[in-house]
Amino acid sequence: MTGTVVNGRKGQAKNEIDVVALDKRAGRAEIRLIGGAKATVTRRSAADLDRLDRLKELLAEHGHDTGSAVLALFSMEGFQPDLVSTARRRGDVLLAGLPALVDAGDPMVVPGAR
Repeated sequence: MTGTVVNGRKGQAKNEIDVVALDKRAGRAEIRLIGGAKATVTRRSAADLDRLDRLKELLAEHGHDTGSAVLALFSMEGFQPDLVSTARRRGDVLLAGLPALVDAGDPMVVPGAR
């Protein structure tokens, strides 16, 4: 896992992606996770997920295999309730708050979990 930068449409803007995980077992790299990790004092919102959706689209436009990519948001302060609801409904979103990362007993929203 590492971060990267992807050019926007028509090469105008550079978009930073904090976390990218690749699966190279199939002989061709497949993007399995696209994530955002911000150390802010506000809860992550649906706007953060929308940004990851746009980045996933950009990566696909650049010819990368993003078909099974999970979108992951990491947060120190947690998540807005509407984002949690959306993540549970979609099934391709991972929400990991700081307590979940340091204490395995704290739940986080994981892909496919309802």
